[in-house]
Amino acid sequence: MLDEYFPEFETVFKSFIKGKVALHILKRIPFPTDILGLTLEDIISVIREAAKKSVGKKKAEELIRAAKVSIGVKVGLEGARIRLNNLLEEYELYHNQLEKIEKEMAQELEKTGYKDILTSIPGIGIISAASFIGEIGDPKRFSNPQQIIRLAGYNLVEDSSGKHKSKTMISKQIRK
Repeated sequence: MLDEYFPEFETVFKSFIKGKVALHILKRIPFPTDILGLTLEDIISVIREAAKKSVGKKKAEELIRAAKVSIGVKVGLEGARIRLNNLLEEYELYHNQLEKIEKEMAQELEKTGYKDILTSIPGIGIISAASFIGEIGDPKRFSNPQQIIRLAGYNLVEDSSGKHKSKTMISKQIRK
């Protein structure tokens, strides 16, 4: 939707879906006409409502520059504003649900006693560790790592004879 009405927004906020300031601006002053209708100080105030830090002036200036050169559609803004607000509300709902689920996963992982061991592995965070435990259950029920690999449905196999040695490959097996 921003591609249509304010494509330059992403030049100011690179990863706008992750930033509180960008989301706040999309709620309050999403279109170039909204931005150009305010003073620099007004835009800084909007930014500071979300940032609560001493940031703002540089971003506000970038936003004004982007709004001035915007090639976005300038008609149908009220309908677009309603659609954008609905999308932002939906995003916030999903974001809040995801945070709640991740918090519950962390609590459940803590109960297993494997949190510290699994999260000490580089690249494994709370979500990956909880998903792993959720999938395999208690790791103590396995006597070796090969059993976990088989449970996942993959088995490393090698087809060799006395004269020929093949490379090790993954053989897909059905999980039982």
